[in-house]
Amino acid sequence: MNTIFFKAVSAVVSMAGSRCCLKGTRFFTVLLATVLSAGYVQAQFHPGFRVGLNATGMSGDAVPIFWDDAKAEGRAGFIGGFVGELELGRHFAIQPSVLFAQQGYTALVESDTKREANYLLNYMQVPLNMLAKLNIGQRSNIFFQIGPYAGYALNGKLKLEMHEDGKKIDEEKYNVAFGKGNNGDTMKRFDYGLGFGLGFQTGALQIDLAINVGLQNLSNTAGIDMKNYGLAINVGYLIGK
Repeated sequence: MNTIFFKAVSAVVSMAGSRCCLKGTRFFTVLLATVLSAGYVQAQFHPGFRVGLNATGMSGDAVPIFWDDAKAEGRAGFIGGFVGELELGRHFAIQPSVLFAQQGYTALVESDTKREANYLLNYMQVPLNMLAKLNIGQRSNIFFQIGPYAGYALNGKLKLEMHEDGKKIDEEKYNVAFGKGNNGDTMKRFDYGLGFGLGFQTGALQIDLAINVGLQNLSNTAGIDMKNYGLAINVGYLIGK
């Protein structure tokens, strides 16, 4: 089972790495593969899966890009993918993941004509968390997790809507453009940041509440600062735990 899981994750990582030429993503890809290999060799690695829901937004200057009088609202998204746990004794573990994660935000103007801008960004994320566990039973524990993550934007959508008297009067949809230059129409694909959270584990089942704080300015426009952040609740299952 470990061999099948390792091959599957390696394939996903290779596809993500081949699409991204940035050194940061390559570093996390190599680091993840190393951890997975070490876990398999030591026979202390438990592969598994994780799914969850998040509420995300963007800090900084994201909202005024559309309208000066807009207010920011979060948006809900999906998280899911592979996870594994490499045990380091009874109280510590390393937990790498390869996840599909949706992020974004909403800019809203409430007036006679309601205006709404919805950003949806789809990422391949590679978190690497360190877990500290407090045992509360023979097979149960409470854990704290912290660690870096790297993300690569696969694609993005922007939808602009206008409403009057509760009816939609206009809608426009765009694909988010990604690039490297100083261009207001483009965003950076590569994201990185720090995640931390609390969770509960009983047997093979894990439930955690996690916060991600982006450290990368995603804007290519001088003087504009845009960073991801999010709160997520996840459910995971570790095979053989």
